[in-house]
Amino acid sequence: MEQRVSALLENIAAGCTVLTVNSRLALHLHTSYEDRQRQQRKHSWTTPTILPWNAWLQRLWQEAQFEHAGRSLDLLTAEQALAVWEAVIHSSVHGESLLNTHAAARSAMQAWRLLRQWNQPVAVLGAETQADSVAFHAWAREYQRRCEQHHWLDQEVLPDWLINALDEGRLNLNGHFLLAGFDELTPQHQSLIAALQRQGAVIEQSELEQPPAQVSLQSCADSQAEIRQVALWLRQLLQRDAAPPIGVVVPDLAAMRADIERIFDQVLLPGAVLDLERRPLRPYNISLGRAMVQLPMIHTALTLLAVLRAPAPLAEWGRLLLSPWIGGADRELAVRAQLDALLRRRGEARLTLNQVLRHSDNAGCDRLSRLLQGLRQSLSELPRRQAPDAWARSFQHLLQQAGWPGERSLDSDAYQTLQAWHKLLARFAGLSQVTANLTYSEALKQLRQQAGSVLFQAQSRNEPIQVLGVLEAAGVQFSHCWVMGLHDGVWPSAPTPHPFLPIALQRRLNMPHASAERELAYAEQLGRRLFAAAPEVIVSYPRRDGDADLRPSPMIADAAPVAQASWLENAPPPYRDQLFESRQLESYCDWQAPALPMGIEVRGGTALFKDQAACPFRAFGRHRLKAEGLQTAQVGLDAAARGNLAHRVMELLWRELKDQQTLLRQDDPALQQRVENIVAQVIDAEAQQFPQQFSARFAALEKLRLIKLARAWLELETQRSPFEVVAVEQARQVVVAGLNMSIKADRIDRLTTGGELIIDYKTGRSSPNDWFGERPNEPQLPLYAVTSERQVTALAFATLRPGELALKGVSRDTGVAKDIKPGAVDWSVQQGLWRDELNRLGDNFRRGRAEVDPKDAYTHNSRACSYCDLGPLCRINELAASELDEIGMGDEDE
Repeated sequence: MEQRVSALLENIAAGCTVLTVNSRLALHLHTSYEDRQRQQRKHSWTTPTILPWNAWLQRLWQEAQFEHAGRSLDLLTAEQALAVWEAVIHSSVHGESLLNTHAAARSAMQAWRLLRQWNQPVAVLGAETQADSVAFHAWAREYQRRCEQHHWLDQEVLPDWLINALDEGRLNLNGHFLLAGFDELTPQHQSLIAALQRQGAVIEQSELEQPPAQVSLQSCADSQAEIRQVALWLRQLLQRDAAPPIGVVVPDLAAMRADIERIFDQVLLPGAVLDLERRPLRPYNISLGRAMVQLPMIHTALTLLAVLRAPAPLAEWGRLLLSPWIGGADRELAVRAQLDALLRRRGEARLTLNQVLRHSDNAGCDRLSRLLQGLRQSLSELPRRQAPDAWARSFQHLLQQAGWPGERSLDSDAYQTLQAWHKLLARFAGLSQVTANLTYSEALKQLRQQAGSVLFQAQSRNEPIQVLGVLEAAGVQFSHCWVMGLHDGVWPSAPTPHPFLPIALQRRLNMPHASAERELAYAEQLGRRLFAAAPEVIVSYPRRDGDADLRPSPMIADAAPVAQASWLENAPPPYRDQLFESRQLESYCDWQAPALPMGIEVRGGTALFKDQAACPFRAFGRHRLKAEGLQTAQVGLDAAARGNLAHRVMELLWRELKDQQTLLRQDDPALQQRVENIVAQVIDAEAQQFPQQFSARFAALEKLRLIKLARAWLELETQRSPFEVVAVEQARQVVVAGLNMSIKADRIDRLTTGGELIIDYKTGRSSPNDWFGERPNEPQLPLYAVTSERQVTALAFATLRPGELALKGVSRDTGVAKDIKPGAVDWSVQQGLWRDELNRLGDNFRRGRAEVDPKDAYTHNSRACSYCDLGPLCRINELAASELDEIGMGDEDE
């Protein structure tokens, strides 16, 4: 192997031009050549000509254009060619029924590339009757016509143009050329090589591979375990100072990239998670870049441009408000987070620029407000349509106005990302050559599509470990190599003929992915190269994928098992376990908050007592720390919002009706009209606050729901004993256990017995049982009863649920309503019990009792924690594990 590499490097030194199958192999050969020069103690040397095949074609094109300026053509970039294909498909009769023209254009471009690489004219499809092939035939002919009309030349036709230029003497080229890393040469490759040879050029295929190495097989439980084994193996090699490069080859690298990064970091950089100031350099490099749209800086830019023009989901606005890539982010972090919480509380699923701007003014986000105002002004000055290059300038101006990419200093990766963004805008601007003027939305869609297809790879720092896909590993030699993921589902891969080309044609020409035989032969060829990429090669496969059993690829089934997996011996435990084992804990229980002075005014009303009864810490967190979870917006109305609408309708109805006698005097048409008017008033007022949620259709449906609910409820009210409504939503100040607060009852009825009934509307399930015992689940109505200056003789829940309408409660007297009955204890005694329990709860809150003690925490019917959003603050899960063990419930589910 060393002799072959030396011979290649000597040919390079002699002036040979090396053409590689990809950019990674070209970089690898450049590095090897430079290392050789240093080993020979040279201080300077001529830069060798080592180029990827496509870059070399570009160079030949530029030379031919320079030599014959009068015969100029425009060479299309990949983005420009794709835009032409998309325009062709969009304007064709075959494209009218397509759901995704962009995806169809990409597929058509791939089919066109296959035809050109296999030297097939478009006419070869003329006799086809299959629908996809007929459509592609029409598109390809129109694409050719447009290219000829506008003097365009694409990358797929470039080799054919160079062949003609060589044969016609417009391009003179000879010399010595070496091809490196090519597993196969397409007919188009071979035609260009033949044209070069006719001019006297010497073309040789360089053999970089060594004879087959020793291949060992390792099986793993699943893909996660497989990645961890590879990481432990790499850790061992690094500890032994193994010579670079060390190779890890992954056939399905795109799907496994995230898991590889996570597990490699855990094993190779275990302490990195604790270093918040500096990010240690990774000892590995993953060859597959990420789509630019996935990079946080670029994603922020594209999201910002999108939300400026059209309503956007609340989640996108939230990410922008908390993004460090927007101007003033550090100085306004706290107030912008509060603005995000405010928008979530409002509950609108989609927001416009004007809505966010209005709320930012009220939230104290001064810098953000100025930025948004400037952006709104700039948007109003933009033309409706303009060319892509003009849109590129406009987009960049808008981002600069927004302070993008932020005010922090950029590290190396962020700086490279910013440079990649400028290149992306330049490629997008190049569409002006092939497309008509675009609207803002059309231009942004094109830019986002390009960002989704262009991969970003940070500049490599010659990391000792190289993680590569199968094709990227072509021709690269390693000191050690592990090829992972070789189960029978991916190696060899299943045939996937191109849908736009006839299968018979693809099989006859032996095109890629055309048949199982073709895939097997190609996999064997790749295997011979991969299994000779290092003196010793480890291959592995996972035994399971979820519930599916996997087998090793038939191409590695005969490999001898790894004799000794030394990297698993004395493998360190996960870093989190090491930290846990090294812990030195100090226990300090402090459930006592500072006491509040007697007579202090507190907010929260009856909810304070409900929270204190459910869990003292919840009451402390919500009402003293003002802690609350972030709400999540949803389409339509949530249960709470629908309940509030029903409450409001009931309030307005009884403000007008006032008593049962008036209700009974109403004839059906008059009552129906009254209900409809009140419901319309409620819905219209809500629609003004939330216009996006209350579309015309949604508002009409919600009106019908409320009208039906209100009529059904009023019918139930007619069946009660006579009553008079003396108060609705009446607030009053009370003092309980030294706490001064405001409470408000939904409704108070005066009964014929002289007492009063307090009603609490509920749109969820409820039961009077929740009023009794220690720490009652629903202490609101008992609190109204014991603090009232008037004679309260009955309490009731009014359940406003379709199909479950009921007035349930307890009373001192009989005959109040069907489901309101005397309690088991004398009424005055019961009021005393309520008063004592409420005073105890209020006194505990005022004195600062704040222990994490959810009611019925370890029973299956506990509601205390089910609807509480303070779990991360009180850490109930950490407490529960130890407490369950103490009370013998740790294995309850077993």
